[in-house]
Amino acid sequence: MLRACSTKEDLISRNENHGYVLALRIKEDVFVSSALIDIHSKYDTIFVAEMLFKKMSTKNTITWIFMIFGYANHGYNIERIKLFNEMTEKKGCKVNHLTFTKILTTYYHVGMVDVGQHIFHLMSEEHRIKPRLEHCECLEDLIG
Repeated sequence: MLRACSTKEDLISRNENHGYVLALRIKEDVFVSSALIDIHSKYDTIFVAEMLFKKMSTKNTITWIFMIFGYANHGYNIERIKLFNEMTEKKGCKVNHLTFTKILTTYYHVGMVDVGQHIFHLMSEEHRIKPRLEHCECLEDLIG
């Protein structure tokens, strides 16, 4: 039901479904909350996504990625960097290739070449993620 309301035209349906979730008190479900974060972060209600994220007691990798992507969609680069750093410090929270693509793009946008290069190397050395074409393109953009 939540995925069906992920287009901009479905603002009323999104808000109704969010209200329905709150009324049923199922907002504590990590999957439901993550879906709500995804929906709200894609459009003009990033502040709602951020509020939901901060109130969640349990977050999974997808939750973190949805919030990082939300910040990316709205150009909140500093928030994206802070959240990525927080995510990598959490035990049991695994970053993936998509997370690194978004964060490398962020360092390009804010002009932090040295940090971006460091993150690129951490991706393969510490996190054991083999660089893909999109990561190499990000590094190329970063170095310029």
